[in-house]
Amino acid sequence: MTTLKFSRRQLVGAGVAAGLMTSLPAMAELQVSITGVGANQLPIAIKVLEGTSLVGEDLSAVIGADLERSGAFRLIPTGAEDTAEDLSKPESLPHWAQAGANALVVGSVKQLSDGRWEVKYFLHDAVSNTMLDSGQFVVSKKQIRMAAHRVADRIYTKLTGENPMFASRLVYVSQLG
Repeated sequence: MTTLKFSRRQLVGAGVAAGLMTSLPAMAELQVSITGVGANQLPIAIKVLEGTSLVGEDLSAVIGADLERSGAFRLIPTGAEDTAEDLSKPESLPHWAQAGANALVVGSVKQLSDGRWEVKYFLHDAVSNTMLDSGQFVVSKKQIRMAAHRVADRIYTKLTGENPMFASRLVYVSQLG
């Protein structure tokens, strides 16, 4: 049996060579596959709710932020508050389908005679030109933002089939540092 003997110089040289080889770029190919919710975001247009200027808060922005943060939706920009149209069957549906939206959300906000606020929304399939869902919430001024979160909940459930939690007290958790 023979034993190999290396001098100290040979061992140091081998160590230096190994260290230099680790600093060379790897020649491996990296493939990244995106699967899950973010891979197939549903394009949705959320028009500014009619009467939003009376409330002082853009409820469509709240709805859009909830849906976009879920990762399941991509917002199609809609611009400022439009002229009134038939919310149950908007004439602009073909326009939004052509703009790339699969779904369109329209609605209204108005103050009732008793001081409470009525928030209505209509969810339309822009491609098939059909109404998918509609709802109405009557709330106090303090709860008007919560109504927008509830609208986002209903839209999310209707389009994904999953239960969201935008209307819960714990909506968004972030870890710093």
